Amino acid sequence: HSQQMQEAYAGGRVITVRRDNVVNDGFEALSHLGMDLKRLLRIQFVDQFGEPEAGVDGGGLFKNFLDILTREAFNPVYGLFKTTEDQQLYPNPASHLVT
Repeated sequence: HSQQMQEAYAGGRVITVRRDNVVNDGFEALSHLGMDLKRLLRIQFVDQFGEPEAGVDGGGLFKNFLDILTREAFNPVYGLFKTTEDQQLYPNPASHLVT
């Protein structure tokens, strides 16, 4: 993550996320934050070429990131969760992210 982006969001933490890899990038970035998770977080989406998308996160990009992250992470097709016969979700014990 560029120093310029970090300075542009002084007082907060910038998380760079590829739009086509939100779950992996999101979990990777969030898992390393530790106590910084309590600080202001801003999202910078990048396209398939690694170029930053236009826009400054004033809250909308973070909401978009959380919407995508939760929708994809809870999708049983992704493998983090499984469904019961009555369509209830539970953590997939075979997932490498479940400890």
